Amino acid sequence: MSRRIPSVNILVAIVLLAPLAAVIATSLNSGNYAVFPPRGFSLDWFSTALGNTKFLDALRLSFVVAAASTVVSIVVGFLAAYAMTRYEYRGQRLSQITALGPLTVPEIVVGLSVFVFVALRLQQAPSIPALVLGHCVVGIPIGLQVIVATMASQDVALEQAAETLGASSWRVFRTITLPLATPGLIGASLLVFIFSFDNISISLFLMPPGESTLPVVMYQYLDFRPDPSIAAMSTLLVALGLIVFFVLHRIGALKHLTGSGLR
Repeated sequence: MSRRIPSVNILVAIVLLAPLAAVIATSLNSGNYAVFPPRGFSLDWFSTALGNTKFLDALRLSFVVAAASTVVSIVVGFLAAYAMTRYEYRGQRLSQITALGPLTVPEIVVGLSVFVFVALRLQQAPSIPALVLGHCVVGIPIGLQVIVATMASQDVALEQAAETLGASSWRVFRTITLPLATPGLIGASLLVFIFSFDNISISLFLMPPGESTLPVVMYQYLDFRPDPSIAAMSTLLVALGLIVFFVLHRIGALKHLTGSGLR
């Protein structure tokens, strides 16, 4: 049995990493088309991708939308997590399950739902705020899971002891609750940012005319010019994901990304 476990781990690693390795290898192709295995070695497609103004404009928009979605999602998620882990109220379990509901719905359904709400109910055209709203519908429960797991693992006795010694609720929150929740907040922020930055299903419904996020531009680019610059940009996004993973590991936030703190 002990010999089978390493073999299974190796198989899982191959299945997960082989597609990424293929994309990275394709980005180094010296030919004019995205083929695998690559025909020759070249870094020219990275400069081509970074010199494409359409890519760069979409990259800026993706950063703006992801940053805004992250801020809103983490603030709302933290407030909800604080209520769920520090108070008991009628319908608490139902609210916890409902808060995670958007994660069970296909993203394309979320995008369509927000589009219908914005277009028919608010009578507004697709816009950047609508796009941020759509990303937050999924971003909030993503952040909520991590933050709840973090705060549920905290020793509430520390807060109670501080209040017994005369500390105000605000001081307890500022000096005990918030610092202890920081690793979870950072981990949740990075996960929400990556989700928003990479999202395409929701973005397709809610992008304003003439604007596109980077994943959408890359998807559309494949239709008329499937050259290795797409693979080069994808490789850069993979590098971004690895950096996020490294940061999560260094701050000890990975332990908060599994399990559940919901009671």
